[in-house]
Amino acid sequence: MNRKISLSVLVLFMLVFSFQASASSGIRNLLDRRDDSVPVEFSIQIEFKKLPQFSSERTEQLNKILKHVDFTGFVAETQSELSVRLDREALFTIAEEKKPDSQISILYSGLSDAYILPSETGTRNHFSAAMEDLVLPVQSQIDHFLLLDDYASLFGKLPAVFPEKTKDTKIAEKYRNYGTAVKRTSLILSGEEVQSFIQENSGRLSGCIYIPLINLHFQSRQTVSLYYTEDGSLIKIVYSGKSGLSEDDMRNVKLEWKTFRTETQDRDDIVLKTPNAGNTKRNNIILSSYRAISDQCAETLQWKEEKDYLSGGIRTRSLFSADLTLENSLFTGSLNRTDTVRNSSVSEEIFFSCSAAENAFRNGILEINHKKDKIERDCLTVSFDFSSKGVPVVSDSRPEMKTLTEKEYKEMLQSVFSGVLKKLLMLPEEDLGFLKDGIPDDLWNTVPINGKN
Repeated sequence: MNRKISLSVLVLFMLVFSFQASASSGIRNLLDRRDDSVPVEFSIQIEFKKLPQFSSERTEQLNKILKHVDFTGFVAETQSELSVRLDREALFTIAEEKKPDSQISILYSGLSDAYILPSETGTRNHFSAAMEDLVLPVQSQIDHFLLLDDYASLFGKLPAVFPEKTKDTKIAEKYRNYGTAVKRTSLILSGEEVQSFIQENSGRLSGCIYIPLINLHFQSRQTVSLYYTEDGSLIKIVYSGKSGLSEDDMRNVKLEWKTFRTETQDRDDIVLKTPNAGNTKRNNIILSSYRAISDQCAETLQWKEEKDYLSGGIRTRSLFSADLTLENSLFTGSLNRTDTVRNSSVSEEIFFSCSAAENAFRNGILEINHKKDKIERDCLTVSFDFSSKGVPVVSDSRPEMKTLTEKEYKEMLQSVFSGVLKKLLMLPEEDLGFLKDGIPDDLWNTVPINGKN
């Protein structure tokens, strides 16, 4: 299952989560998803600026069709729905309903037919799997974005929990942008002690998708050093020890983390190295972030994260960066991601602008650019509207549903797409150039357009 994050999906989910906080509460709270049960209704429309397989003329022909198409739906705690519409009339709709003991996927074809998609063959799970592929990495990235405070707090609890294992040393070490450490608190713990501590104190980190902390295994000697300023602020954390997600994949982990927290500024620089014993695997991370609030109450957040993974003899590198600004109820920013496997790279660049007023509505625009090996591939614009009001509920009086076999499902799909094509042919003829291109005139003239040949 592909777990690569699409930055466009990341941004859209960031903005969906933002319903749970007002703009005045800051960027981090705007992105917090602790109460992700807030129902959200959405509408999305797409326009392509450039496609590598098409000329500019051909791309414009495609956009003439796409101006008639939009994607609408809603996401709630127990149900979700996605409709593809043509001139505001649903072509087809996929819905999912979650119940305590079951989950079903339903496809509505037009207004009269409803089908329960087959479950035994896995076809029913296509929509679920697609959403999982999108949502889990997005939640992972946002978790990592938000939970630095929780990780720092977790390390800070160690001296109080293990006072007999704590040793304080006076020091005078300066760190640029962070201050001067005057005390180092050192602890040497066993793997069992750390394991027990994590189980009892991880809090919401136990549900963190990026690093499922509660699932980590710890072995042998674990060392932690905490560096404090004169006023008792924690500004540096150093950890080393053997840990891993399974007993069969233990890593020699080393962490060095400089951190700084005030009401108007946050700063972090993290270096995490995780080679295994044979140095055939690693998941190294270098991360830096800086958040600041200006005198004009504009808040900025800059984030840069470099990953260097090695597994099965294949090295994968990933560079992610974000530059976000929240000012006067306007949320804007840019995100960049580049993935490199061996010597081939794929990159995505997003610019977005979105309203962030203290109400139940968001609207805005994404500009998305994709590159492969530094060559621009495609560019598109996504317009969106989100609302947390008026989310519909699936009606009990819907059409009678038929449960499909795998064979019936494939036959039904052919019928649905045939119906979609017929609907497209009802569009104004001047917008059908994309469909007509390459078809001889004598053949095209036999195609029923607007009910006429």
